[in-house]
Amino acid sequence: MMKNLYLREKRTLWFIANATGRKLSTVRITLIRNGVKLRTVSQSLSYNPNLGKHLIGKKRVFTDSHIRNMRKAFKNRKSRGWRISSNGYQEYTTGVNAGRGVHIIILEKKIGRKMMKGEVTHHIDGNKLNNNPDNLMLMTRSEHSRLHRIQEQNVKL
Repeated sequence: MMKNLYLREKRTLWFIANATGRKLSTVRITLIRNGVKLRTVSQSLSYNPNLGKHLIGKKRVFTDSHIRNMRKAFKNRKSRGWRISSNGYQEYTTGVNAGRGVHIIILEKKIGRKMMKGEVTHHIDGNKLNNNPDNLMLMTRSEHSRLHRIQEQNVKL
């Protein structure tokens, strides 16, 4: 039904979402999973020339309370510059080191050079979030694997 509305009747995703009572993102994902190539904005406008016409030449006016709420939300946002990645390590989200682990950057500063291929950072106490330079050790990948294998065997005994 969604595919028919989108391809044959040239309806918008927004229209289909309202007609079917589903979320816009659900409609989009359903169409993509059914092999439908979504239209560009210009293609959508060529099929529906009145889209957005009501906004042309109109200035947006915000109430004072809306502006206060937006400023408050901006001040309270949680942009820390780092996050906990899916594998449990702290990583930078902004700046030149965006996407790199905090522990890697700290260890590189400690040793005075960039880490080379095959080198890894080991957390001595096993806590991935303890990025104290005294807790970080430079190891080769094979040394690191061997160490963890030995630690796992000791735990099982």
